[in-house]
Amino acid sequence: MSDQTATFDASLVIPSTDELAKDTNWWGAFVIGLSGTILVIGLVGFAVQALGGFSIPLFVVITGMGVILCFSLAELAAAMPDRHGGLPSYPFETFKPWGTSRAR
Repeated sequence: MSDQTATFDASLVIPSTDELAKDTNWWGAFVIGLSGTILVIGLVGFAVQALGGFSIPLFVVITGMGVILCFSLAELAAAMPDRHGGLPSYPFETFKPWGTSRAR
């Protein structure tokens, strides 16, 4: 047996960029979708116990509001593809003409 030591060069595996990754694969989308489902299933019992039957239409209304929010964020992301940082980055860009202190 030879006495050779393996070396690991991280620059070959992880490209060094100053930008956030803007892509995902099917597994990332699956985990994000599953986390929302688990959250709703975990909340149903507590909501029914606290609010009774009113919790079911409330879940429908809140889900509709979430769908509208997701579509709105998708439109903002398509309109400003160079912005990254989620929801807070869009109002910052919108209020920037009034000054950066007011935008923050």
